[in-house]
Amino acid sequence: MYVSVCQGCGRSVDSIFRFCPWCGEKRSFGEGNEEFEKESRSMKIENDRLDKIDEMDSKLEKLEEELEVLVLSAEMHK
Repeated sequence: MYVSVCQGCGRSVDSIFRFCPWCGEKRSFGEGNEEFEKESRSMKIENDRLDKIDEMDSKLEKLEEELEVLVLSAEMHK
């Protein structure tokens, strides 16, 4: 992760921030812009993966519920 120094307050600011979280000063990106964009893309990919995992987990729970009903139904018809 890229870290720069805020021109407004002099504190360290991680590349994920477009504004300084301490003083609100807009970050100048200069050389760090490429790193910022790379980090942003990486975070978006990670968020997309987490969304897909949540969606798959929800589908799995529904399938498990359906399977339980089918097993109970089969046992009742023996």
